[in-house]
Amino acid sequence: MRKTIIIIILILVIAYLAFFLHNFIKIQNVLNTAKENNNNAESVSYSIESYENKNSDNKHTVKVLQKDSRLLEQYVDQGGYYIWQNLSTGEEIYYNTDNNEANEKQKTEYENVSLNIPSIDSEYLGDFNKFTYSLTHWVSNEEVSDKECIKLSTNEGDFWIEKDTGYIVKIENNDFVQEYKNIEINTVTDEEIAKPELSNFTIVE
Repeated sequence: MRKTIIIIILILVIAYLAFFLHNFIKIQNVLNTAKENNNNAESVSYSIESYENKNSDNKHTVKVLQKDSRLLEQYVDQGGYYIWQNLSTGEEIYYNTDNNEANEKQKTEYENVSLNIPSIDSEYLGDFNKFTYSLTHWVSNEEVSDKECIKLSTNEGDFWIEKDTGYIVKIENNDFVQEYKNIEINTVTDEEIAKPELSNFTIVE
């Protein structure tokens, strides 16, 4: 009887170890891929498509370009509305190419400048810990937008992360949904991210 109990315990320990290793290796492989892709990144561009609930067809799209400390966001649903920022100096310019109006602001507190790449090794996942997660969650494979992903469920929501790149493909938090598309590294030019020339704009407060 005692021998049987020991065998059962050993089987359970081996099964749990296999469970942990399955999850940990999957996460670590994707982390390594993301770090390799992001290691020499000097710029990033991508689109964010947001839905207020899972069943809605009404989406809001923001196109993002960033190179060093310069960040440009285009709010596609609002036509020619853009926000340009220099994160290291606190400069901000809000401008609309449809009506040629612009607003300039100056922050007094500057942000810690880093490329905001939506990947598994970013701050998007909050206090995610791969060891703890591997002990308590099963890491499954799921296909999203024709991309093979792993799914991670955290306090920040559910994340689908592409296995081949380490980039976030989709986030769900309750009913709110965000999809990240066309993520590209080191393709943004200085001309694309240059400070806007406002000589033909009306400056508004």
